[in-house]
Formats: sequence, structure tokens, C-alpha cells
Amino acid sequence: MTAQIHFEMHQDHRLWDSEIKGWRGDLHSWQLESKAAREQLKELEAALQKHENTLREHASAIRLDEERIDAHEHALGRFEEGDTSAELLEFVPKHQSEANRQLEQRTRHEELKRHHHEFIARWRLLVKSLTPLA
Repeated sequence: MTAQIHFEMHQDHRLWDSEIKGWRGDLHSWQLESKAAREQLKELEAALQKHENTLREHASAIRLDEERIDAHEHALGRFEEGDTSAELLEFVPKHQSEANRQLEQRTRHEELKRHHHEFIARWRLLVKSLTPLA
């Protein structure tokens, strides 16, 4: 081998060493970012759990509304059949408060619907955008 070939080989080695040091720096940064992403994954999981809890709470509120409306409807039917007990008469002033509660529940449901659609759309977009890269 000639001195020129040795010189070129040494240059290649220095270049490769330089590239490898750069790659190691990149990998170190990427590992730190990946670790941070894993922590953020915990945040995503917590956000999903919170959303699921909100859905369960809303379902419970709807069940309670159904029970109140059903009780009121039965009481109204008994009143129409001639029952005039004090318990039944209490439902008359409560009707407006039930109407207000229904309006609030309707508003809450629409807000939750918008939130849910946005949450799921963003979730799916995130999954779709990252899945092919894994």
C-alpha cells in the first residue's frame, strides 16, 4: 500500500469516527425524547381514564334522571286516576325544577358529545400517525 492509500484510509476513519460521534449524540437525544414520550404516555392514559370516568358519571346521572321521570310519570298517572295524596301533589312544583334539570342535562350531554368526538378524533389521529412509524 502506498502512503496516499494510507492517508485516504486514515481520512475515512476520521470521517467515520466523526459520523459515529454524531450518531451517538443523535441517539442520546432520541433516547431522552423517547423517555419523555413514555412519561407523556402516562399522561395520555390518565386523560383517557378521566374521560371514561366522565362518561360513567354521565351515564349514572342519566339513570337517575330516568328514575325521577318514571316516578313522576307514575305519580301523574295515579293522580289522573283520582289519587290526591300529599306525595302526589308535591310533584307539581317539582316539575319545573325537573324541566330545568333536563335542560341542564341536555346541555351537559351536548358538551360531552362534542368533547368526546374531539377527544376520540385526536386519539385516532395520534394512533394512525404513529402506528406506521413503529
